[in-house]
Amino acid sequence: MAEVRFRDRSARDLRLRLYEGEVDRSGLRSFARGRAEAGGVRVEAAVIGSSHWMEVRSDGLRVTELLACHEAPDGRQRAVWSPGERPLHVTVREGVRYRFAASVDPLPGASDDLARLRESVGLAALVPCELGLSFEYPGPGPGRVTSETLVWAAVEEDGVLARTAHAYPSEGVVVLSSTEIRLAARPRRLGGAELPASVRV
Repeated sequence: MAEVRFRDRSARDLRLRLYEGEVDRSGLRSFARGRAEAGGVRVEAAVIGSSHWMEVRSDGLRVTELLACHEAPDGRQRAVWSPGERPLHVTVREGVRYRFAASVDPLPGASDDLARLRESVGLAALVPCELGLSFEYPGPGPGRVTSETLVWAAVEEDGVLARTAHAYPSEGVVVLSSTEIRLAARPRRLGGAELPASVRV
């Protein structure tokens, strides 16, 4: 594997892109990757530096969210979100609803949220219907704080929940995101998992 180098990005350049169907991810280098599955619903996700992608499949449905500073090489794009915009609500098809929200917060003020998300990521390996990913870039210099990405997702009876954090220490901010994909109007029930608390979106 090629050496991992620190790349100084800006939270302002992040875009959430929602794709339906097949997406070409061949040009997206993964630093951590995982999957979880339950009841015919599968979620797969990867950390791609200071960014992530997450794909959900169920009964012929295939949707991918990409939170990054660039687009996927190829794919049918359904929606785009930028920092500062209101939460994104998309009806992908009848009975399939997608919701994404995110906030850009000062790093010191988000320490509790980050600690809870790190804990959920660490415990995800113990729960069959969850995945947890984390990655830290090597620091840009001695004594410099490194960039961190966290991704947690859980398969529910009627969809998928996800929480992520993308830290930008050079700007002193972290982007906290929340995703909810509902596949049918059924009661919500998580297979024994505990949701990360108070991600402010």
